[in-house]
Amino acid sequence: MNVLPQGDQELAVRFGSSQARAGRFAGREWQRLATGAPALVGCLASFDCIVTRALAAETHTVFFGSVTEVRLWTETIDPLLYWDGSYRVVP
Repeated sequence: MNVLPQGDQELAVRFGSSQARAGRFAGREWQRLATGAPALVGCLASFDCIVTRALAAETHTVFFGSVTEVRLWTETIDPLLYWDGSYRVVP
């Protein structure tokens, strides 16, 4: 899991869409974590997890996991938030 900064709304929209799945990772630098999960270089933080449970919920799947590694890419704390149907900024 990667925690995006406020300026990465376009990337969040790209990954949240079912279209153009093959090009999601294009144009950004990625590194593989121990489990093989992709970590976005330059995001706020990346969490490497082992999935412990998957739960179907309507049209989605909710994944639960155990964190095996955390990478902090920056000291800046300006996360991109999505709440109630739109992107928000922490004041």
